[in-house]
Amino acid sequence: MTDSPTPTSVDTPFGPMHVQRVETRTAEPRRNWTTTYTVQGPRVSGLVHIEPHHGGTFEVLPSRFLVRVADDPWDEHQAHFTVNGVSISRGTRLLGVFAPEDVDRFSLHRFDKRSGYREEISDAGQARACTALQAVLGVHMATIHLVWAHANAHADHHRPSRRAEIAESLREAQERAAEAQRDIEALHGRLGALAERGSILDAQRRVGHLLQALLDTTAPGHHQILCSASLAGNLQTAILLVDTRTGATFRHDEASADFTALLAYALAQTTPGGLVMRSRVDGRPEEVRGWRLRAGRAWPLTAAEVFDAYCTDHATGDLLSPEPGVEYRAGTPLDDDHRPEPDH
Repeated sequence: MTDSPTPTSVDTPFGPMHVQRVETRTAEPRRNWTTTYTVQGPRVSGLVHIEPHHGGTFEVLPSRFLVRVADDPWDEHQAHFTVNGVSISRGTRLLGVFAPEDVDRFSLHRFDKRSGYREEISDAGQARACTALQAVLGVHMATIHLVWAHANAHADHHRPSRRAEIAESLREAQERAAEAQRDIEALHGRLGALAERGSILDAQRRVGHLLQALLDTTAPGHHQILCSASLAGNLQTAILLVDTRTGATFRHDEASADFTALLAYALAQTTPGGLVMRSRVDGRPEEVRGWRLRAGRAWPLTAAEVFDAYCTDHATGDLLSPEPGVEYRAGTPLDDDHRPEPDH
């Protein structure tokens, strides 16, 4: 690696942070759009990699970044970070960073050799480390020419025939839209048939009981519930946002209506599906739990199954790094089959 000639000094509450881009020389061009920086400041130093993440086929400039703070030992140029004399544990990566201030959402950890476990660094270390990483991201995002150059390298590598691929992507998007419309029509048709037999009313009641049973398993906070089910051979998903800090509060909009319809359909049929609840509760780490929908009931997933579902790229099958500060927990067993008490 060779240093770039122009380091940048960033004034922070902890003193100046000196950020300098370095050139990595490697025969492998797979990540030639990755940018590497050294950062030096009062009681902080490190080597940080920043990779662009693109939101879709038509996005040239990246909308978010992956920040490699401390890499695994087999990486060619290992990222490393030390703050207040403490080394950040290996494998630390910040996913989905849209702006420098997003760094505050992540908790950094160190490896305790005595216990063999990772533990969070001190609040003072966390504040100093976040400030240094924000300085690195600020320098990187301000260098628009570098961002453009790396975006072009990314495009050259992944999209050698840009115009043809855009046309093909547009055609595929139109086909998916038409297929989704057919699926919606099929869903409404099946729900109408169920209503004629009286099953849909029971399924809707069970949706309410199931949602209440889910929310009873966690403390008041912000909850995102994802329902997935197979419809006409295609996987369909819907999301429900709930704020239970002052009692269960559902957003009554088109998205919540789609969620209720999809979950009612999954419960009324033998269609396999799943539920995932992501919870943010004040004073606790963010947690993710999951259930499998089968035979009209919700069966809890193990913590390992929840981890595999969230940390696997379903398009490629590759493993993804777990999100720092997020706990992947087993689903809680729910009461019987979520049916209401029968009318007397």
